Amino acid sequence: MGEGKTNNPQLEDGYTRIANEPLEAVFHADFNGAQIRVLLCLMRNTYGYGRKECDFSNTFVAKGTGLNKKSAAAVIKSLEDGKVITVLKQSTYSSPKKVKLNKHIEEWSSLPPQWKTSPTGVDI
Repeated sequence: MGEGKTNNPQLEDGYTRIANEPLEAVFHADFNGAQIRVLLCLMRNTYGYGRKECDFSNTFVAKGTGLNKKSAAAVIKSLEDGKVITVLKQSTYSSPKKVKLNKHIEEWSSLPPQWKTSPTGVDI
């Protein structure tokens, strides 16, 4: 167990509030394990702190997910290219990139076709 962790998690110890639609889209999309880990890291560090965006460096993601920095960079890039995350500010030598989850789920390239026309994946 990590430092400060117990085997009795409680909501009052903290939780991440996220709308059902993007959460369901994550488990319906064709993501690999590394992409899911990075998305969960992003959700935790945005919605988990009541924010819509956060600083998201390769080092930060690697530390948070257990991926190496090169893999973290490749996964972040794949999520950017797939329009799953939106880069609000590119990184510089002195500051990390700032990103957010793209809540326009129909734009995600990794979703099955029915999710691109219906927010629940069910034809109406």
